[in-house]
Amino acid sequence: MLGKINIQIFEDLKDGEYEVKVNEAHRPIFVSGCSKATLLVRGKGAKMVVNDCNDIELVMECALFAGTLEFVRCSHVNVRLVTTVPTVTVDISEGVELSDNFTHLYTNRCKQVTVRQSSDEAVFKVLETEEQDSADVQFFTCHEGGRLVCERAIREGAGYPTTAKKKAEADARDEIFLKRVMETFGASSTSAPTNVLDQIPEQGPTEQAVEFAPMHLSGLWIGEAIPDEEFQHCVPTNPIKWSLTLSPSQGEVSAFGAGYFDDAADVPGQPVLFYLLQGTCCANTNELLLRKTYQSDQVSGEMYVDYKGKLSLGSDGQYVLKGSWCNTAEGTKGAFACRLEEPPRAAEPVLQTHLSGLWMGEAVPDEGLQHFIPTNPIKWSLALSPSSQVTFSAAPPPIRSRKSLALSPSSQASWLVSPLRDASLLARPPSPLVLLCALAT
Repeated sequence: MLGKINIQIFEDLKDGEYEVKVNEAHRPIFVSGCSKATLLVRGKGAKMVVNDCNDIELVMECALFAGTLEFVRCSHVNVRLVTTVPTVTVDISEGVELSDNFTHLYTNRCKQVTVRQSSDEAVFKVLETEEQDSADVQFFTCHEGGRLVCERAIREGAGYPTTAKKKAEADARDEIFLKRVMETFGASSTSAPTNVLDQIPEQGPTEQAVEFAPMHLSGLWIGEAIPDEEFQHCVPTNPIKWSLTLSPSQGEVSAFGAGYFDDAADVPGQPVLFYLLQGTCCANTNELLLRKTYQSDQVSGEMYVDYKGKLSLGSDGQYVLKGSWCNTAEGTKGAFACRLEEPPRAAEPVLQTHLSGLWMGEAVPDEGLQHFIPTNPIKWSLALSPSSQVTFSAAPPPIRSRKSLALSPSSQASWLVSPLRDASLLARPPSPLVLLCALAT
């Protein structure tokens, strides 16, 4: 397994002080068999696992791309977190002491795990189980209201860790959402599925191939991405909520869109983490290749997940995408499935649920600016979803040319909102534009 995911390995560092330099953000770090040593970890890596180490001091000055630091079967480890680590896990270990520069701490089958509070040099002991064979008991520690709070963790979905309090809050939000949906579509809330994958028909003889008679297939796709069984202890089931357009006639980029995680714990300080979707869709085979690229100033390097799937028509008449996903940086993989949501009925207030699809139009500069700013086409995969308080959209990557400066931002992270980058235009004030677009059918 280690060879397959190209890990940076540091083993058997003993009796001394060592500088561990890592410089590839897409590769995980594996430290094993070290004892009576001080390890100063610097650079960038995907995630870090410390295994079977004893009597060591670990100074973390390394930015972890995936935000996870794990300790397994370690004893008497002193950890100083110079950089913030979103998630720390300690399993089957004893005598682990760490500073409080983390967002979440998970412990399982541990003894004497303590946290040093940097503000007042206080030391807190993390709860532990009395039964040494209680592999199913895990504790969750986090910062809340300026103090450390420790609760017993519970598991839901495919092993996603949470607490009873957080689960109750999430269930309450889901109940409100389901109630709104059922009120909109005139159904009883008791008939609502409890899992979005329940809405996706199982693959079978009733599924039909899709013929791309229309120019595109666009809208809001809802589903889930589930990790393979071997990763379910550390990778949660993630929701899919994509504004996605499939347009085989488009050419090189025939699939494009965007999405987001609400309250994403992946990146510190980012309650909403956006990502872009870009790839290809073949009209002859209905096969889809899609890359999801996360967008955040706090993400070091490029964080992406690749999807490979197939489009079909479900037995209920709705379009379905199913396939596999792979996160090369973390060495994880799994399966995904999502369903194209039905558009709101004509008689219904459309913005009570969502309004999504491919929006076509033009962005026209004011008359006084038309000599150096062209009229640019609008081709947006856009979802308007007031209930989520987030509107997300994407456009296919523009062709870079001096004749289309308004559509040539230097970063794909802001296709629709990036300022002009041409040096001759930077001194000019923002250019007023008239945006005219309509939902394509």
